[in-house]
Amino acid sequence: MKYDRLFFLCQDNTNLSLMAENLFIATYTGPPINVTSRGLIAPYSAPCNPKTELILEKHGISMVRSVTTQLREEELTPGALVVAMDKAVRDRFHSRHPHAAVCTLAALAGEERDLTDPYGGNLMDYERCFQEISRMIKKAAIRLTEALESADDIWSGTGLFEE
Repeated sequence: MKYDRLFFLCQDNTNLSLMAENLFIATYTGPPINVTSRGLIAPYSAPCNPKTELILEKHGISMVRSVTTQLREEELTPGALVVAMDKAVRDRFHSRHPHAAVCTLAALAGEERDLTDPYGGNLMDYERCFQEISRMIKKAAIRLTEALESADDIWSGTGLFEE
């Protein structure tokens, strides 16, 4: 499958998925792909978590978008890949959309461990989360670039979507 849309997905789109979206856009150099973030539950446009915005600014990353958006059914086109920030979000999403392509950021990066959500923590917790997401985004971008440039579907038989 050739993906043309990438959705980073977390519970409410105020922190993890927004951080991943902005980091990915700032660092990705592979073939063109439409990248955005969404929440499972984001019924109204709310502002991004201020700590997330501070951490991104500290690292010189300008926010592409700083308000929350809920993922809509019509966005799940055949070329859409949903990258959930953790297994719980992936499982909730998958139970609602069993035919959509979904994996965790950790799986896309070739890692086992889920992200640690800093919600309710201090700026140091958000910094650690930024570093964790940054590391995973770099690995995920390489794997995604390989998939988009490959004539074959490198995901077939890899178990990527069957964690």
